[in-house]
Amino acid sequence: MTRTLEVTSDVRVKPKARPRFYRGIAITDSATREFESTVKRLLKGLCTEPFDGPLRVDLIVYFAKPKKTAFAYPPRGDVDNLFKSVADAANKVLWHDDSQIIHISVQKKWSTEDGFYLKVSEKEID
Repeated sequence: MTRTLEVTSDVRVKPKARPRFYRGIAITDSATREFESTVKRLLKGLCTEPFDGPLRVDLIVYFAKPKKTAFAYPPRGDVDNLFKSVADAANKVLWHDDSQIIHISVQKKWSTEDGFYLKVSEKEID
């Protein structure tokens, strides 16, 4: 039986910011740290044991559509940075390390409110 976990949240996803370096030490900005901490607390309440082995992760990031916009798609954040912030928050909670992920799917969509949908499932290696 394949283990699967699905999470839907109204937490607005913050794209992973580039670290800043001070005296050779990488520092993550406070907004990214706060987002990752919020998501980690949410996920800890839903998953008692991290997944083992290879994983498939599907992420849909929802953005509240403004009344007026020239964009046909949500412009905020590159999908790789959106995924990275969620994946880093899930380390040691949903999985031991994000290197376990062998398949990802990430989408940005307009919605009535901000949030995300995350699905993690064990994946057999083809």
